[in-house]
Amino acid sequence: MFFSELAEYFRRLESTTKRNEMTEILADLFKKADKEEIDKIIYLLNGRVAPEYEKIEFGMSDKLVLRAMALAFIVPISELERVYKEIGDLGEIVIRYHKGGEKDLSVTEVFNVLYEIAHISGEGSVDAKVNRLAFLINSLTPDGAKYLVRIVLGKLRLGIGEPTIMDALSYAKAKDKTLRPFIERAFNITSDLGYVAKVFWEGGTEAL
Repeated sequence: MFFSELAEYFRRLESTTKRNEMTEILADLFKKADKEEIDKIIYLLNGRVAPEYEKIEFGMSDKLVLRAMALAFIVPISELERVYKEIGDLGEIVIRYHKGGEKDLSVTEVFNVLYEIAHISGEGSVDAKVNRLAFLINSLTPDGAKYLVRIVLGKLRLGIGEPTIMDALSYAKAKDKTLRPFIERAFNITSDLGYVAKVFWEGGTEAL
């Protein structure tokens, strides 16, 4: 799956507050995900690259993200800072400055670079994070880059809880909630819904 496709699902989820509608949108998304990306999609839905119990953060402030955007768009950071003061949303600034085009990356490719950013440490780590984020921004569609920036800043607020995701996983496979108890039991044991989904995709309820 391309990241632009995932970004479109983010947009649809962002536009509703109805749980049933969210479940339908997520079930449709999950149906299109293969076993190698279902866990990554679930982590990204929560703005993360790991389960909640792993305290992994991207470690990038608004200022560092602005630096990455200035590098990606080849514009002075002072200009971006001025626009940011006006509209207050770095995701929308990405839309304004992004040159568009047909560039895109897969969900797995984006996830892997985000995972790398979250784990960069030591001397030179700030510049390395900025450079990797600039690469991603330049490699995605405008909407994809918009949601990417929100993920890195911890501002991807889609209003989706774990119960909704578990319902959607069941709907994606059985068209109803009958598989939810199996998924929930496995989640209660592991506390890792991404891992549970991957196992479920690979082997069904028997593997849970």
